Amino acid sequence: MSTKNKNLGLKKLAAILISSVSLIAVPGFTSAAYAASSCPAGPSGPSACGKYLSPKYVDTYSGPSSCGAYESLRTSSVSYNCNDFDLYMSEDLSICQRTYHGTGTRYCVYTGSYSTLDYNANGGLGAPSSVSNKSYGSAVSITISSTKPTRKGYTFLGWNTDKSATEANYASGGSIRVGNGKTTTLYAIWQKNVDTTKPVIKGADDKTITVGDKFDPKAGVTASDDTDDDITSKIQIAGTVDTTKPGKYELTYTVSDAAGNKAEVKRVVTVNPVVHAAMPETGSPAGASSFACALTLLTASVGFAVVGRRSGAYL
Repeated sequence: MSTKNKNLGLKKLAAILISSVSLIAVPGFTSAAYAASSCPAGPSGPSACGKYLSPKYVDTYSGPSSCGAYESLRTSSVSYNCNDFDLYMSEDLSICQRTYHGTGTRYCVYTGSYSTLDYNANGGLGAPSSVSNKSYGSAVSITISSTKPTRKGYTFLGWNTDKSATEANYASGGSIRVGNGKTTTLYAIWQKNVDTTKPVIKGADDKTITVGDKFDPKAGVTASDDTDDDITSKIQIAGTVDTTKPGKYELTYTVSDAAGNKAEVKRVVTVNPVVHAAMPETGSPAGASSFACALTLLTASVGFAVVGRRSGAYL
């Protein structure tokens, strides 16, 4: 072939398109996706083409082609299916080239500042999570969470940017302006409840013991309060129990919570004497009678045996 014809064939290389890959079957190929520039230039086995040029890669993207203010255009990595290509060839099949088509995605990424709203329970529990909004160069309005914190013995009034405030100036579900790229913290504002509930004493029930038994007046006795929780350690006990002497002893249990509400319980501890089992005395009428009866029976039995043996009449 002349040089002129070869050049002509090269010029026509990009003009002749065989769009169906099935025109050149390539045994053993799969349709797996490959990274960019990793697909083969030509088939691994015998081919009608004399030479394969390095393949071309044509990328197609979905998504926006441009972004707005404070945004940057990004693209995802492109994947190629090495069984999906267009084949270009010269008329004399001396030179061939594959063009692979890849797909990718364009998307916008915000690169500006964020305005953040933080919450502080200010002595309570359950503050809402922080919220950050894109500010796009200016202050933004952020909706205040409807979640309300809790604090035992207090009523939640609302929110304030001043931790020491006694009144709330922001309500749950409302809104607040936060500067561009700034962070604002809202503090929970509380009002202390008036505590009029008395504590509760448990376990101080009446008890009966015996002389010599051990007795601990605090054992099993507890005190709790709806505001102060466990206040068992504050229990005061008036009165004593003498476990060496029989009798009834009164104990008074008192306890007060932080608000001054007082609870009082009285209990009676009875100490019984030790009881011993009594044996009958022989000098008593009952004892004498029992002894005489037993002796009579014993004597009669012995007498009968003796007489019977001597006379032989016991048969």
